[in-house]
Parts: sequence; structure tokens; C-alpha cells
Amino acid sequence: MNKNPIFVEYYSHTSCDCFKVKNPFTGYASDKLVLCPISEGIEKAKKLAAEVLTQELTDALDQPLETPKRIFDLTSFLIYDRLFT
Repeated sequence: MNKNPIFVEYYSHTSCDCFKVKNPFTGYASDKLVLCPISEGIEKAKKLAAEVLTQELTDALDQPLETPKRIFDLTSFLIYDRLFT
């Protein structure tokens, strides 16, 4: 069963508690998206969460795939070279 990702936290820019959601598609260590003040209700927060997370996912899917970087390991190469050549 999935957990509701929306939570309430104080937002200093509006000086009130707001509904927020964590952005799982960020390139940063952590990113919280402010949805709306709690006075506007959970239904509005749910609608906004669906909209912003869909947009964040769309933006993330437009990014190039990350591929692991191969580090040239001279020691491994030399061992392989001596063993197999």
C-alpha cells in the first residue's frame, strides 16, 4: 500500500502552514514543492500535487539518461595484460 506523499509544513514565505510534497524527480538531494496553504483544503492540494508531480516527471523524462562513467584502471589493465597476453 502506498503512503500519501502530501504533508503539512510551515512555509516562511507565506508565514503559514502549507501542504507540501517531496519531489522524487529532482537532481538535488532533496526538493519539496509547496502546494497551497492548508486553509485552501486537502482536495486542492491533491489536485495540485498531481499536476506538479506530472510536470516534474515529464521534465525529468526529457533529460538524457545517466550512464555510469568508466574509470580507466591502469593497475587492472596491467594485471590483465600480464595474465592473458
